[in-house]
Amino acid sequence: MVYCAKFRKNCAKKWKRVTTSKWTILFAITRILIFIIISVFQLVIFVRNLLYFVNIASDDSCLNDIIKNYGAFDLMHVVYVCLENLLCVLFQFFQMYFGFNALFHEQSFQLIAIVVFDLGWALYGIGQPLTMKYFRDRFDKITTCHLVDHDLTFRYYDIPYTVIYFVLALISTFISFKLYQQFGWNIYKKIGADLEIKKLYMKRLVSTTLLKYELYFFLLFLMLNGIRWIDLYDDDPTAKAYWNYHSFESILVFFVALLAYQSIRLEWKIGMYIFFVLWITYILDAILVVGASALVHWYFLTFWALLFIILALATIVYGFMLMKGFGKGLKKFFVKSSAKPTSPGEEEASIETQTEDQSNFNPTKKMTIEDDD
Repeated sequence: MVYCAKFRKNCAKKWKRVTTSKWTILFAITRILIFIIISVFQLVIFVRNLLYFVNIASDDSCLNDIIKNYGAFDLMHVVYVCLENLLCVLFQFFQMYFGFNALFHEQSFQLIAIVVFDLGWALYGIGQPLTMKYFRDRFDKITTCHLVDHDLTFRYYDIPYTVIYFVLALISTFISFKLYQQFGWNIYKKIGADLEIKKLYMKRLVSTTLLKYELYFFLLFLMLNGIRWIDLYDDDPTAKAYWNYHSFESILVFFVALLAYQSIRLEWKIGMYIFFVLWITYILDAILVVGASALVHWYFLTFWALLFIILALATIVYGFMLMKGFGKGLKKFFVKSSAKPTSPGEEEASIETQTEDQSNFNPTKKMTIEDDD
């Protein structure tokens, strides 16, 4: 009964956050709509691309001529695009979760990250059909492939998808800006105008947000490269060694991320140093992914691995900057003497509980927690 009461209280609290203002409601609706609409488009495009691959693979003459003229890598790129379609769906689910997490915990920097990745993925919508068109045109040059039935009509799916995604991303950007002002005001009411505390809080937001995205990138994108090595496991000692290393890293990643969150929350310097050392091993893993994916010209995975490396290095840099502020007063806003350790993504719960009874957002105020005035 106690757990049921806590669950109901937690749900009521989250619902209150969603319905706080018209902007919180619009933001929640927009995140759900983006997930549904973009996922439907990507699944339709996935089926189309998969059928194209199946039709080619089922025609022995066409398949053999493609391998003879271009090699197996060209055909595998069609499979890679299919995987990218599915990854986009999973990424949209993560963006929706990340959006609601920002809404529940009033994470202003997460709003910025959501907007950046929405716009970035919308831009990728231009490159995806161009990749399929490139390989379709190459395959069409082979006489035996002329009889292969395929329908890659981009104007019915890919172009509307890109346009709609851009429109939704721009709408989300505008709403996120309004929420950014609202969240900044709410945090300001609790922390106040102390410039040093404001800077420390901003560094904390940046560090935890980067870590959340890195965790997602490693689990979803970088693990693809490890899966790609499974077929070589029995024949190639190098592949076997890499797969074992990658599997070990994948198992530990949750514990490493949890260590980082708790070290930041409790201002534990030793834990931060341990995290830095362990996180460097994940950067090394990502470097291997860059090399392996570039070798087979899967530049989509190469890009995400490079992005992981950049964000991971930024996390370490921000971590050192954050450590300089340990013991300067920020901890009291997040940790109470009776508080229990929080899990990744929940580190903001203490401060938002303390601000729960404060007055509502005043749109006439312009000051936000991230201002450096």
